Amino acid sequence: MCNTKSTLKRLLECLLIFLSVGTVYFIMECIYKQRLSHWSMFCLSGVCGLIAMLLNDKFTYEMDILLQVLICTIITTFLEYMVGITINKEYTIWCYLNLPLNLNGQICLLFSCIWFVLFCLLIPILDYVEWKIFKYLPNTPPYYKLFGKKIFELK
Repeated sequence: MCNTKSTLKRLLECLLIFLSVGTVYFIMECIYKQRLSHWSMFCLSGVCGLIAMLLNDKFTYEMDILLQVLICTIITTFLEYMVGITINKEYTIWCYLNLPLNLNGQICLLFSCIWFVLFCLLIPILDYVEWKIFKYLPNTPPYYKLFGKKIFELK
């Protein structure tokens, strides 16, 4: 019974993260584009939020926050490219062809940097949700190190 309860709790957590991250990113993109975004952006960002959560569970608080953010950014940029070459072949969802340092108009350095900034915010938010709501390591508040020095701790 306990295993079923923990599995359901984990599924609820994954669903919450997927829907929350997908919704927030979808709304941000709608505001940026000043029009309704494509459903694939909701799904892509939700999956990226899940991946960040799952990777974050594997990383310890001792791992440098920049490395965590960089790993999540690289994976997200790769997934954006994969979605781009499969769903965005006609460039109807996004087009980075006019931006410098782009790869086939599907990804570019500027938007990878935006993902980087978003993960700087998302990782502590995910840690807080897991710690406070889902009681992940309840006696250990999440903290973050930058170049080996603790820079802040969640309360």
